[in-house]
Amino acid sequence: LYEAIRCLTPQCQTVIKLHLGGKKNKEIAEEMGIKVKWKPIHKNAYGYYRPWDKSITLCSQDYIVYFHELAHAVHDTIEPLKNVDTNKAEIVAELSAAVLTEMLGISGYEQQAYEYIRTYTKGKKDKNVIISITNVLNTVQKVVEKITSISEKEQKTAA
Repeated sequence: LYEAIRCLTPQCQTVIKLHLGGKKNKEIAEEMGIKVKWKPIHKNAYGYYRPWDKSITLCSQDYIVYFHELAHAVHDTIEPLKNVDTNKAEIVAELSAAVLTEMLGISGYEQQAYEYIRTYTKGKKDKNVIISITNVLNTVQKVVEKITSISEKEQKTAA
């Protein structure tokens, strides 16, 4: 198994090792200083991030929901979300979540993520969706790298 993992990209290896190392999603968030809470579905939301107390509330155990809210929390550390356009913040969170689920080998969210991103795109046409995604790629990369860096830090500590 570990030999197969070594053939993957470094970021993919990091996420897989983090999960193989027994880290639960809640622990990953808590290592970043983010509290995770659970509650029933609230106002048609599957989850939400509250910047004022650095907490994520999840109403679903779906990976993409967790990663979407975690991406909001991490994005807030890169640039305060109070200064970020809501559309951009949602596109960054959803695209980051889609990347992280794919890195974990969890497929099937691509169309859902695309449609979600489309709702936050001006014009809602395919061309505009691609432009919106392209405009946030640097931020998405920073978010994903920050999340995956936890495992790298832990691996160095364990060595």
